[in-house]
Amino acid sequence: MEGHSECTWSLAYLGTSGDIMSTSGDSSICQWKRDGEPIGKPLSDNGRAIPSMVVSPGEMMAICGSVDGRLRLMIGDLWERHNAAVRCLDWSRNSLEIANGSQDGTIRRWNPDTGRQIASPIKTSHRWERSNLYILYMVKGRIAHVHILSASLDETIRKWRAIDGQELIALRGHTYSVRSICLTPNESYTVSGSIDY
Repeated sequence: MEGHSECTWSLAYLGTSGDIMSTSGDSSICQWKRDGEPIGKPLSDNGRAIPSMVVSPGEMMAICGSVDGRLRLMIGDLWERHNAAVRCLDWSRNSLEIANGSQDGTIRRWNPDTGRQIASPIKTSHRWERSNLYILYMVKGRIAHVHILSASLDETIRKWRAIDGQELIALRGHTYSVRSICLTPNESYTVSGSIDY
């Protein structure tokens, strides 16, 4: 597939249609059929690179994070902003909130209907001098058990209680930056990827 003029930074697969969405350093958002044919014209974020994108569980909405610290629903206005680039995003399973991580050292939770924060930012203990942050939701039953996992260039994975932002555990073992994390379907295990080979 060709269409971006700079590096592709984020991909999302739409399971119901098989389409693919992509964002790039060229500030564009593209959608593709599974055979590589473009769907419509690319959307633009006015010259700002878009390093992160995530599609809601029901595939009805997508949100993008920009290097200028803003988040944008694909069909909506700009939201409040971070003080640095938005590097990662994740939807809650019920699509009622979004969490994102930024190079400003915070994790923030948002209401996708209003674009407003729904809690105070979580000020993480990751080292941020050159860090990206990768986050995902972890849900065990009731809202009181919602946790957020983060991973960073500081070689750690950390677990946070969403309701008050308290750090619960720091996992160490990688010898270089942790670039990706995911949960197994039953949420019993965390899988992480690093460039420590």
